Amino acid sequence: MERTALPINWQQEALGFLSGLYAIKWEKDISHLYTQTAALILQYAHAEKISFIWQEDSLTATVLYSSDPKLQGDYAHAHDIDTLIGADVIRKDRNTKLYPGDGHTTIWIPASADDFHSVFALQISDKLDVNDPGFDIFLDHALLGLRSVVMLIRTYYAIDELGTRFNAILETVPQAIVFADDAGKRAWVNATAASLLAIPKQNNAPHIVAAAMQNLRTSAVNKGEIMQQSLDLFSKPDQVVRGWKWIFRTPALKVLSVDSSPTVSENVKGRLWVFTDVTAEYEAQEQLRLLNIELAEKRKIAEEQSEAKSSFLANMSHEIRTPLNGIIGMTSLLTETTLSSEQRDYTETIRTSGETLLSLINDILDFSKIEANKIELESVPFSIQDVLDNCVQLLSVKVREKGLKVGYKIDDDVPALVKGDGVRLKQIMLNLLSNAVKFTEKGEIAVLIRKLNSEKDEHHLQFIVKDTGIGIPEDKLHKLFSAFSQVDSSTTRKYGGTGLGLVICQRLVELMGGNITIQSRYGDGSDFIFDIRIGAVTNSEPLQLADNTATVQEMLDMPVPATLAILVAEDNEINQKLIKRMFDKIGLVSDLVKNGREAVEAVRNKKYDIVFMDVMMPEMDGLEATEKIISGNEGKHIPVIIAMTANALPGDRERTLEAGMKDYISKPFKLDDIREKVEKWSGILGDAHSRL
Repeated sequence: MERTALPINWQQEALGFLSGLYAIKWEKDISHLYTQTAALILQYAHAEKISFIWQEDSLTATVLYSSDPKLQGDYAHAHDIDTLIGADVIRKDRNTKLYPGDGHTTIWIPASADDFHSVFALQISDKLDVNDPGFDIFLDHALLGLRSVVMLIRTYYAIDELGTRFNAILETVPQAIVFADDAGKRAWVNATAASLLAIPKQNNAPHIVAAAMQNLRTSAVNKGEIMQQSLDLFSKPDQVVRGWKWIFRTPALKVLSVDSSPTVSENVKGRLWVFTDVTAEYEAQEQLRLLNIELAEKRKIAEEQSEAKSSFLANMSHEIRTPLNGIIGMTSLLTETTLSSEQRDYTETIRTSGETLLSLINDILDFSKIEANKIELESVPFSIQDVLDNCVQLLSVKVREKGLKVGYKIDDDVPALVKGDGVRLKQIMLNLLSNAVKFTEKGEIAVLIRKLNSEKDEHHLQFIVKDTGIGIPEDKLHKLFSAFSQVDSSTTRKYGGTGLGLVICQRLVELMGGNITIQSRYGDGSDFIFDIRIGAVTNSEPLQLADNTATVQEMLDMPVPATLAILVAEDNEINQKLIKRMFDKIGLVSDLVKNGREAVEAVRNKKYDIVFMDVMMPEMDGLEATEKIISGNEGKHIPVIIAMTANALPGDRERTLEAGMKDYISKPFKLDDIREKVEKWSGILGDAHSRL
C-alpha cells in the first residue's frame, strides 16, 4: 500500500527543538540532561523511538537511555556502531539490529566531544518522508544542537570523575577536612572529620556542621585562646592560619594542629579547615621542653656549684697561702742569719715542709683549673734549654743528696727559641723530673729532646725523661694517669704526693696538642715520653725577658733613682713584718699601709717609685686602689705597681694587669722573689747588694 506522508513544517520544528535545548542546558544532572534531550528530539523529529548510546571503550557500548524500556541499559558490540559514532554525517538505515523489523527507518545522529563518543538513534515511521529536504535540514540543525549537549555531558562527566577522585583522596587522608560556606548554605566533611565532630558522614547539613565545630572549640582545654583567635579569624575573611593548636583531654591528651584558609569557587565564598592529629609530636616536644628546663636548672646548679667551688678555692688559696707566706718568707730570712747546725737543720725542715705544702696546694688548684677548662696557654718566645737548666737547678739539692746524675741532650735541629707557654712546659718537666728523682735511689736521670718534624709556623717536638728507678709493674701502668691515684698505697706512705702530678702533666700535654706515654718494667726504670706542638719563632721576634705587658723599652726609659721610694700595701701584720724585713735585707727603706684607701692617700702625699700592692684588703682592695692611683695622677709621675696575691685561679693575673698593675708576685714569696722584682724594675740591684 502506498505511503502517506504527513505535512510537517520542519523549519518550525527545528526552531522549537533548539529553543527547548537552550532551556534544558542549565540542567546539571547528567542523566536528566540526556533524558530530556532525548525526549525533545523524539518530540520534534516525530520519531517513534529514541536511544542514546555511549561507547565505553573499543569493545563495549551502552544504551544510556531509550524510550523503549526493553533497550535501557543494554550493551552492544562497539564495532556495530563504531562507524556511525566516528562519522561526521547523519546516516539512514533500515532493519538495524537496534530496531529490527520492517516498516521504519533508523536515523543515526553522531554526537561526540573529545574522548566522549556517542550517537542518538531515532526510529522513524514510514509514514514520514525521511527523504524530504526539509527533514534533512531539521536533522542538520538537530546535529549541531545534540553535539553541544554532548559537550556539556562530557564536561559534567569529567567534573564528576574529578570529584570522585578528589573525594576518594579526601576520604583516605588522615587529616579531618571540613568545608563550610560563609552563607551557611553548604558544608562538607570527610569521614575523619565526621568522626572527629561526632556527626553522621552522610549528614553534611551546614547547621549541623557549624554546631559540631562550635562544640569542638568549646571542649578544648585552651578554649579561651581558641575563641579569641576565632573572633580574630572571622573578622578577617582573607586570613590564613597555619599550625593552630587545639588541645583536648577526653580524658587522654589529644592535640590537633589546625590549618584554615579561605576558598572561592563559583562565586561561593567559604573556609576550608584541616585538622591534623599531632599528639605524638606535641608530647615529644613537651617532654623535650621539660627536659630542657630540667637541664637548664641543672646547668644553673652546676654553674653555681662551680662558682662556689672557684670561690672556695680562691678563699682557700688566700687563707692558706697567707700564713705560708709568713712561714716560708721568715724561714728564708732566718737561713741568712747566723745559725748553729742544729738550728739550720730545723729551719731547713720548716722550709721544706712549707714548700711541700705549697706544692700540694698548687697541684690541687691546677687540677681544679684543668677540670673547669679554665687554663689558657700563653704564646711567647722562650728557650727550651733555659727551662731545663732551671728545672735541674731547682732539683740540684735533692739530686746531690741522693748521689744521682742528671743530664740532658738537645738534638742539633731543635730550635734554640720556640713560641709557647714556657711556664707550663717547665711545670711538666719539673713534675716528671721530680718523680724521677723521688723514685730513683741510684743511677742517673736523662732528658732527651728531638724534633719530629717542622712546618712553617710550628715545630713538633718529643721529650723523653729516662730514669733508673724502681720502675712500675705492667698491671699498674693504667693507674698512673688517674686523679688521686698512686701505683699502690705503700707508694703514698713512702714517697708522699697527691697523685695529681701526672694527671696535670697529661692534661697540659694534651692542651699543647700532644700525648704522653710511659714505658716501664718493674725494677728496670721508666721512660716518660711526650710530644708537643709548639710555635716557631721568626727572626723578627725577640725573646721576651719580662713576663708582663710592659715593653723592654718602658723599663729602659725608667729613670734610675739613687735610692728607691717603696710603698707596701698589706693588711696582714705577719706579712707586713716579713716584707719589711726583706726590704731591710736588700737595703731599701719601705713605708707600710694596711689597705687600699691608705695607699691612695700615701701616693697622693709622696712620690713613690714602686708600690707592692696586696690585691685583697679591707675598705678598698688593691685593684680599685690601683685604678684610683692611675686616674688621679694623669700627666704626673705614676709609680710601678706590683700585685701581691695569695689567689691562684684563672684570671687573677689578667685582672691585675687590666687594673694597671705592671707586674705580679704570688704568695708565698721568698727574699729572692722580692729581690728579682726590684732588680727588674729599678736596675739598682748592684747598689742594693753592696749594702747587704
